Amino acid sequence: MIDARRLSRPYTTSDNPESSEGTIKYYNFSDIKELIKAPPSSTRALIDVRENNELYHHGTIPGSLNIPLNSFPEVFTITADEFERLVGFTRPKKDVELIFFCHAGIRSFQAAFRAKMAGWSHVGNYSGGWVDWTENRGKVLKVNPPELMTGKET
Repeated sequence: MIDARRLSRPYTTSDNPESSEGTIKYYNFSDIKELIKAPPSSTRALIDVRENNELYHHGTIPGSLNIPLNSFPEVFTITADEFERLVGFTRPKKDVELIFFCHAGIRSFQAAFRAKMAGWSHVGNYSGGWVDWTENRGKVLKVNPPELMTGKET
C-alpha cells in the first residue's frame, strides 16, 4: 500500500527529519522571503542553479549567487581555484549552509545532493523554486547579459 503522506512531503536523504546527517533541509516561500530580508551572511548562501539564459529572461531572487548546474555539473568536486574561475566568486566553505533553487525543484535537489556528497554538511532546497517564488510575487532581480550573478544587485 502506498502512503500518500510520504508522497506529498519533500524527499530527504534520511528517514529521520531530526537528524542533520544525510538530510537536505527544505525551504518554502516564507523561509526564503525572510532569508533575503536578513543582511548577507557568511554562514549561508542562496544559490540559483538555473542556466544564465534563464536568469536573463526571467531574473532571479535578490542576493542569490548563480551556479548553472547543467553547465558545470562537477562544480562541487573541483578545486577552489577552478570553482572561482568557472563561476566568478569564491567557493563557500564546507560549513556554510548552501540553499539551492531552480525553476521547479529538480535541479536544485540534484545540486543539494551533489554538494552533500562533496562534503558540505548543511544543504537546503527551495523545492518550489522560481515557479513558487513568482506565483507568490517574490521580489525579482533583473539580470543583464552577459553578467554572471555574484550576489550583487545591478
